[in-house]
Amino acid sequence: MFAAALPKRIYTIFYQLQQPVRKDRLFVISLILFSLLFPSSNTANRYIIRQNDLFGFIDQGGSVVIEPAFTMAYPFREDLARVQVDSLWGYIDISGKLVIAPVFVDCQDFSENRAAVMVDPFWGFINRSGDMIVTPIYPQVYEYREGMALAVPQRKWDWIIHPFMQYIDPQGEQMISPYGISGTSFSEGLAAIERYRTLLVFPVRPRFGYVDHTGDLVIPDRYKFARSFSENLAAVTEKDLFGYINRNGEWVIEPMFSLAGDFKNGRAKVQTEDGWGYIDQQGQWIVKARYRMVQDFSEGYAAFLYAGKWGYLDQSGAVAIQTKYDRAAPFINGLAAVAISGQQMYINPANKIIWHE
Repeated sequence: MFAAALPKRIYTIFYQLQQPVRKDRLFVISLILFSLLFPSSNTANRYIIRQNDLFGFIDQGGSVVIEPAFTMAYPFREDLARVQVDSLWGYIDISGKLVIAPVFVDCQDFSENRAAVMVDPFWGFINRSGDMIVTPIYPQVYEYREGMALAVPQRKWDWIIHPFMQYIDPQGEQMISPYGISGTSFSEGLAAIERYRTLLVFPVRPRFGYVDHTGDLVIPDRYKFARSFSENLAAVTEKDLFGYINRNGEWVIEPMFSLAGDFKNGRAKVQTEDGWGYIDQQGQWIVKARYRMVQDFSEGYAAFLYAGKWGYLDQSGAVAIQTKYDRAAPFINGLAAVAISGQQMYINPANKIIWHE
């Protein structure tokens, strides 16, 4: 269910696309690249721009600090950004200097001072100096979280039996192998694991549960789908509707939502038949469900989609920036990426344009 080399946010989108009640799938798919280029983190006050089909970076004031010279670029994380030069990938520092040469078929962001890189066709990990510290032997990997990375090893008969995943330490040694077929990175000491249940000796009906750092199943695998823990709650579904459980596996918010996101700063986005809104950790509505799509709150604002255009809500749920944009990303360090008619720009919370194509 999870292709481990992809960011978890894309999986949330793809999971939504699998649901029969979802419509306008092409529209949702068109948001994927935008959400990848402008995610909810930016550790270096550098913001991606595109000019003449090349990518560079501006600073918070809108001045170009890294000239557009890359075929593709992603946001900085841990003060390094992955960039594509022609067809290969490497990393630059905040000055724009290539500090890790573009020699990789693909790569991921740095996390805990390590980054997943592909040496076709397998994934391994490098350190900040570009040294290979985990040999590329894995068909799929996740980034390091809480000292462990999820990896799917090669299996001889993986076309018959899905390869079991494992968690590796920073040196690439196996730490735990919970016999899952997919899962998430660790968050708040727990990871969601999808495992097959068996009928006699045959695998049937995969379900999600949660394991701790020792690999013990601490919350039974009874969920059809499960998200990571965030602020001590996790969104799960046993049948068709999502609710939230605590670390003991007890229902805190009963299943009543078509889809549900992670809690951030005490609120989570949820969907009902009326649309998307936000709830608190007691399940009470902060912003009632009425929008076609919403994003997580960031720096006191959340992007929302209404009547085909994006705007921003403040923390009270009031409209802070009117709906006018075709695309919108979260506010990060005082700026948000938006687009109108294909033209990218950055705005501040006063809706002032700081930079545009």
